[in-house]
Amino acid sequence: MRIAAMVTGTTLLAGLFGMAGAQPALGADPGLLGLVMPEARSLAGLNAAAAKVSPLGQFILSKAAGAGQGVQLLEATTGFDPARDVSEVLVASAGDPANPAALVLVRGVFDATKLAAVLGARPGMTVSTYAGATLVSGVTPPQKTEQGVAFPGGTIAVLGDLNLVKGALDRGTVSSSIDPVLAAQVSRLSAADDAWFVGKAPAGGLASGTAAPAGGALGGPAQAILPLLKGVQTISGGVRLGSNVQIDIEALTADAQSAAALAAFLGLAKGIAGANPQAAPAAQVIQDIQVQANGNAVELSLSIPESQLESFVSSFRKGAGAAIQRRIAPADAQPAQK
Repeated sequence: MRIAAMVTGTTLLAGLFGMAGAQPALGADPGLLGLVMPEARSLAGLNAAAAKVSPLGQFILSKAAGAGQGVQLLEATTGFDPARDVSEVLVASAGDPANPAALVLVRGVFDATKLAAVLGARPGMTVSTYAGATLVSGVTPPQKTEQGVAFPGGTIAVLGDLNLVKGALDRGTVSSSIDPVLAAQVSRLSAADDAWFVGKAPAGGLASGTAAPAGGALGGPAQAILPLLKGVQTISGGVRLGSNVQIDIEALTADAQSAAALAAFLGLAKGIAGANPQAAPAAQVIQDIQVQANGNAVELSLSIPESQLESFVSSFRKGAGAAIQRRIAPADAQPAQK
């Protein structure tokens, strides 16, 4: 659903860098958590308020000023400005490789009538009421399954696969029923970090769904890392924004021996990657990543000056712009082939 994808994408960007108000991190919104499906194995969240006032958030907002025709059109027709009207974003998934659909939950200020009128005007879309909420649903290529956008009131939007959206509306904003282990990690991470994620690995570890290529076994680094990943039971991480951007990732393994082996491999991989000439722009950042085993946990941490990230963003934008120009340049502008 193109229009829903536009709303989702702009909302997520707003969640990172454009929220109203400078509120301290108080943990994930209980009302949003109550909408999450009980079978969820992966969750990610964004503390919008802190992101907006951070140096990196201010930098990205300045670069994005005046850009994004989809956002401007949405605001002109509905009054909805993601940078002003969204306050928190939560994404949940059951972590099923065969059905990777995610549920996106947004806390903010929404004029459901105007938004539904715009979304419902798209070909193949319909507007209805479900469980007391305004619901826009339908199938728009290239989507093959029915998608939905629901507004259960003026302060929550629910987006995703229609079955997931309806399931969230059926649950209502009751107490969270997700796995208690995940709930504890969500509480800890969301209270400390501006952006965070946590996921439980399927039975057999992170690599359980990885198949060898047709005609042979995996080779090289993949052959070495896959047995180590099979021991990873949960993985989580968070980002704290400020004059230095702090990134922390933790992988919990079956035992201390597995953690030590995985940490050793990651340390070796860090050294090899940092020595690669093609990684020269990021070589120092790679070398600054700290990797250690702590009991059955593998901990990775990186503190990078915000000004250095600004340079990376500027370089990426410049490189991406040049690549786009090369792709759209007319044929007669290309150098002649000898």
